[in-house]
Amino acid sequence: MKTVRLLRSFLLLTITLAIGHGQQLAILDIAPVEIPETDALNLSEHFREVVSSKIGESIISIDKVRDVLSGDKVNNRWCAEEWCAREVGELLGVEKVIVSSIWKDGELYKLNGKLVAMEDTLLEKEHTFNFAGEEESLIPEVEVMAYELLSKQMPQELQLQHQYIDERSLALQGITEKKTRLTATLLSTAVPGLGQIYLKRKLWGGLWMATQLSLGAATLNQYLSYKDSYDEFYVFEDLYQASTDVDTIFAYRNDMLRVYDNTKTFIDQRKQLTQIIFSLWALNILQANIMSPSTEEILKDISIRFSHNPYNRHSQLRLTFTIE
Repeated sequence: MKTVRLLRSFLLLTITLAIGHGQQLAILDIAPVEIPETDALNLSEHFREVVSSKIGESIISIDKVRDVLSGDKVNNRWCAEEWCAREVGELLGVEKVIVSSIWKDGELYKLNGKLVAMEDTLLEKEHTFNFAGEEESLIPEVEVMAYELLSKQMPQELQLQHQYIDERSLALQGITEKKTRLTATLLSTAVPGLGQIYLKRKLWGGLWMATQLSLGAATLNQYLSYKDSYDEFYVFEDLYQASTDVDTIFAYRNDMLRVYDNTKTFIDQRKQLTQIIFSLWALNILQANIMSPSTEEILKDISIRFSHNPYNRHSQLRLTFTIE
């Protein structure tokens, strides 16, 4: 009988400790800035659902959190700063508090979350992500914030969604177009055709490289011929100076004139080839700049790439849901 009582006491203590430990995390509603409060509340509910159902963390009731926020000691409906999180955390008696906010700044959504550990004076974790896109993208990004703040491994599907939103955001802001154009231009400036290859125009890139290599080889050949002819001219000049026979002098003089004409021809041809090389080099740079894709083309490419990924088929369906 005594053993049974001890076992019951042990089980009750274990359950009490488990409940107490499991409810050491408080998640406050996401504070809205320039977005409807109803949307923020729906996203907050989704955030808590991810933390509790998908990540497996036990959190205290949001009603308790809201009671504290609306009480005289706090009297603040929305809380997104660290100092506020610590104040609420002390009143709730929890170990950790998550506060967050969503701010729509023009075309950008700015998502920020903080994980505050009450026993630590330093902020345990912070997550910030700014993106341009549709409001529906807030749903997966709120999920990403949950995994990031709690240092949990994200599912591959969610990782792909986040990557898609990030790449699309950069494209919508024109950042991708500018970066791609600049990179292609610089590469073609350094090596003709390299920018075209970077833009996946391999045929054009190969043609530019082959053309410039051929012209470069021809220019080098003209230079070597010029050097040989130049040296040959001075050989005939020395023989001409040393000769005493009239016929020999005339023969060496004619050889000097012939070699001189050849040398001048090689110089002129080398100059022409050099001008052609520089003209084509500049044309290659201009083409790389013009060939760089526009924002519309980049967005289309992103959609095609992600639509072919089996993990993203489900993601695209989820992104069509409205926040309501």
